[in-house]
Amino acid sequence: MENLLDTPTIDTKSRELCQFIVDQPEFAAARGHIEAFLENAEAQAVYRAWQEKGQELHRMSHEGLQPNDDDIKQMEALRETVMKNEIASDFAEAESQMNGTFSTVTKLLQQTLQLGRVPSVDEMNAESGCCGGEGGGGG
Repeated sequence: MENLLDTPTIDTKSRELCQFIVDQPEFAAARGHIEAFLENAEAQAVYRAWQEKGQELHRMSHEGLQPNDDDIKQMEALRETVMKNEIASDFAEAESQMNGTFSTVTKLLQQTLQLGRVPSVDEMNAESGCCGGEGGGGG
């Protein structure tokens, strides 16, 4: 099945948006932090340990288990280790910025397709959660 708007204009405008994002100084800085992280095994190790502990606590929560004080202390200690490692800390911030940009663009596109028009700033700010305010979500 063909795309609804399978035109060269959609491709061109999408590429313009991508280039606009890439041209931002914040994007270049974030990419630099990510590249530095990928070249530093120590930063990767401390960050990975922190993420794994977070995933463990998340699984516990989904299984209805309450983390004990030791689990929480371990998580806090791992977070502190990441924050003290400049490369890992910068990576965490860069990752957050990149994810935020991705979420914003995705949300705007999704709302535009759902509403049939570009949503207002107020409409974008009113939407919250993973699935929007009207019970959206996949199925």
